[in-house]
Amino acid sequence: MNHLRFGRRILAGVVVVGLLTVASTLGVAASGPVISRGTTISYSLADALADFAADPTSYDVDCGTFKVIDTFQATRMIQTWSNREFRHIVYSGSYVNASDPTKMLPRNGDFERTTLFDANGDRVSTTQRGVQIWTVLDGRRVTLVAGIGIDENGLFTHHGLNVDQSMVCAPLS
Repeated sequence: MNHLRFGRRILAGVVVVGLLTVASTLGVAASGPVISRGTTISYSLADALADFAADPTSYDVDCGTFKVIDTFQATRMIQTWSNREFRHIVYSGSYVNASDPTKMLPRNGDFERTTLFDANGDRVSTTQRGVQIWTVLDGRRVTLVAGIGIDENGLFTHHGLNVDQSMVCAPLS
């Protein structure tokens, strides 16, 4: 009989320790990131043309006789903590001749963006990594912007490939 009571006490102790272990990890689990997957954002040709009409300086490339604007459809995976946010963004869209919107080239990208916040929730810095812009010229993929872009307190620096995007002018003319 004593062995039975002793066994029950050990079992009860193990259950209590197990419950305490689970309860103690709940605070850690609660402080993990909030994750949203597959959120999309679009910037249509109508949006780009309307913005360009309202602000003629809102273009990507100056081709002299015309300006190049862009469109995109982006899919994002976002992880948010209290002091930072991480985004993986994949997008596809077009470079568009603003004077003749029937003339388009692919404009695509795939990059990660990490933003750090201070104790008040204000942005301190943003870092972007990856192939940020690529197009197709003469049937070949051409990377226009890649590498790391860092924005700390309004001071931006880019490390990596940054090709003169005016190479899209001739195919769009």
